[in-house]
Amino acid sequence: MTEELHQQLEAVTNDPGVYIYRNRQGAIIYVGKAVNLKRRTASYFNSDAKHSGKTLLMVSQIASVETIVVRNEREALLLENNLIKENKPKFNIRLKDDKTYPWICITREEFPRIIVTRRYNGKLGTYYGPYTNIDTMKRTLAALREFLPYRTCKLPLTEERVKNGLFTSCLEYHIKKCNAPCIGRQTKGEYGETIDIVKHLLQGKVAEITHILRAKMEDCIEKLNFEQADNLHRTIEALKLYQEKNSIVNPKMGGVDAIAILSRGGYTACTYIQIREGRIILTVTKEIQNPLEEDEPEVLRRTIMWLHARYTNWAPLLITNVVTPDPIDGYESVDQDPKGEKKGLMEIALINTKKLLIELENKRQENHEEILERMQKDLSLSRIPKRIECIDNSNTLGTFPVSACVVFTDGKPDKKEYRSYSVKTVVGPNDYATMEEVITRRYGKMPEEDLPDLLILDGGKGQLHAGIETLKRIEKFGKFDIVALAEKREEIFKPGDSYPLYINKNSPSLYIIQQLRDEAHRFGVKRHTKRRDESIKESILYKAKGISIKTVEKLYQRYSSPDEILAAPLGEIEELIGTDKAKRVIEFLKERTK
Repeated sequence: MTEELHQQLEAVTNDPGVYIYRNRQGAIIYVGKAVNLKRRTASYFNSDAKHSGKTLLMVSQIASVETIVVRNEREALLLENNLIKENKPKFNIRLKDDKTYPWICITREEFPRIIVTRRYNGKLGTYYGPYTNIDTMKRTLAALREFLPYRTCKLPLTEERVKNGLFTSCLEYHIKKCNAPCIGRQTKGEYGETIDIVKHLLQGKVAEITHILRAKMEDCIEKLNFEQADNLHRTIEALKLYQEKNSIVNPKMGGVDAIAILSRGGYTACTYIQIREGRIILTVTKEIQNPLEEDEPEVLRRTIMWLHARYTNWAPLLITNVVTPDPIDGYESVDQDPKGEKKGLMEIALINTKKLLIELENKRQENHEEILERMQKDLSLSRIPKRIECIDNSNTLGTFPVSACVVFTDGKPDKKEYRSYSVKTVVGPNDYATMEEVITRRYGKMPEEDLPDLLILDGGKGQLHAGIETLKRIEKFGKFDIVALAEKREEIFKPGDSYPLYINKNSPSLYIIQQLRDEAHRFGVKRHTKRRDESIKESILYKAKGISIKTVEKLYQRYSSPDEILAAPLGEIEELIGTDKAKRVIEFLKERTK
């Protein structure tokens, strides 16, 4: 942790709000909310906390922290959601985008149009969807137009323009698909009533709109307006037919949202089902990106935020397979152990979720060979890289240096082959010398049949040069391909090339390379942290009076041993932990070494 980051964390208050982590390039990598910002942000840097490897990877990339204080947790939740949507931080939970799926939009014009669009623009009108089953959406619209004619033209209709006779009717009017509001055959009020019925139907409120129409029909009969009453009767009968064609669960169930979340084979997915008046009106199954492998209650919370931002008309009751002790914002009640028909509904959601997870696993298996062939072409490798190894060095200002080597076989992590190396011959932060030592230890005596097809070094030209020279010295250069990956611009350096290679950022081969680099960094940080914490726990400084565990941790983040602390300038130590504590530590260590 840098001194600047330490000062930023010290300045964080105990208020509710949102915290933002940025990396060295200033990019936002994580956004979170907290009831107590100080306690929450400090928890990431607590060495006693049992963080996952991916959380440690994120923490290692944090260069600065910003906080935004709000009045309550509800405001924090909304702000967090907006910041995640806007910045798409790589370590936040996100559902895969659904830009390719169409929406039904009812525009905000005087005479609203009902259009299908793949672009969401809240200013244009009210949106329903998105519809993952396009055929269902088309059938819905076709059924609506059978008994609720509405305009599909792009004419800029207003009451004033219609009165001035600026428009003429089109074929849609003559084939009874539109009641021609453009020429005054349908008033603005009458047309608005048609649109209101459509809105209710798209929200699944069939019974409500039927009740309203029936009351209007009876009123028309009392007033002897039999023609209008007959039209309303036809609409009510058409609504019954429309209702019968929808999937029925149980009319008594009312409004229910069902959310199932499952993880399998490194993938996480969810299914969201809307039940309105006992009918399934929407089913969405999506993959969830969960970079930090957060627990299911947190995934559920983030998923609900995402769903509520995209789908209106949520129900008072949520049923889910996820057990969470905390209340879920946005619902009056939550059933985490549904019975009877609700259990059957949850089983439908689980079946759909499992189906997607199996499809994702199968797709990954089918694509791996193609991706590796693509990588061979992208990097101009001598052979298909079926076994790839990646080396990354981890240390804190040169202390407790550890090198990690991760292995991917056929494009997938092969964790039983992972190895970490405590650096023995290098003093201080010397990445090139560390790389030389680890490559020698890793490949010096390795039989040719066990060598990788490709070695990736985390770094730039310098690391690559150190790797090449070391492989030449141990007579392994040319036995396999070697490249270096620089993180700042994802530059790939190859032997003999003066300039870096850039691969298309959407290329699947670059994704595998990045995954290897990140996994090596995660594994290295995990091993480095473990080694540092073990050393801290064994330190004689724990026996010093008036020296807290936090102070000891600060010292060991910069110095690897008591001898190194004694050798450091007093002013440097005072700047790190304060004058009084520095003198106390030095006196204690000198006394112990007499």
